[in-house]
Amino acid sequence: IESCHKIQYMFPKAHACAYVMSAIRIAWFKVYQPLNYYATYFSIRVVDFDIETMIKGYDAILLKIEDLENKGYEISKKEGDALGNDIESRFKKLKLIKDEILKLENNKKDTNAYFNNLKEKILNVTKDLNISLNEDRIITEVSLIVDRLDITEELVRLESHFNQKDEIMKEYPLGRKLEFLLQEISREFNTIASKISDAVVQSNVVEAKAELEKIREQIQNIE
Repeated sequence: IESCHKIQYMFPKAHACAYVMSAIRIAWFKVYQPLNYYATYFSIRVVDFDIETMIKGYDAILLKIEDLENKGYEISKKEGDALGNDIESRFKKLKLIKDEILKLENNKKDTNAYFNNLKEKILNVTKDLNISLNEDRIITEVSLIVDRLDITEELVRLESHFNQKDEIMKEYPLGRKLEFLLQEISREFNTIASKISDAVVQSNVVEAKAELEKIREQIQNIE
């Protein structure tokens, strides 16, 4: 009842009221009409009870409970292994994306095409505006721009984050630490996207962010 006063939205408040009323109704029948209540309950819920185990006594029930707990642990372990394998596969994909971006950047640096292209653009703009700049000044400006657009640090940090992931995956619980690591990885990919306008790189970043979101969903299952 107290929770109903704290809920602000009408839809969940209506649900809370319905649950409270149902609980009060059930409690009343349990206290004042126990015969009718349990006759109805066992008629409806009969499939939920293992009658054969119940009539064998206390020890048999304890053994059954222990057996169910062990089976539950086996199922949880299988689910946990499946989640872990899925997360590992998605991190491998993230690393492949990072390697693809690195390859694209290395090819760009080998040809010096990007530097020369920027230099030519600056010359065209200054010519159209009748601004005179000497060669040294143009080279300096282009060098500054290229330096600001360099993503070497982001790629190195990404590699470091992937290595950290291997250590985190060995720990338990790993939900919060892995979530923090995903934030750092996402930040690096966002920085790369802000620096590089290349369509292929942008596509790679979008793909990486999709994989990160899927990993976040899996972490919610772990927590």
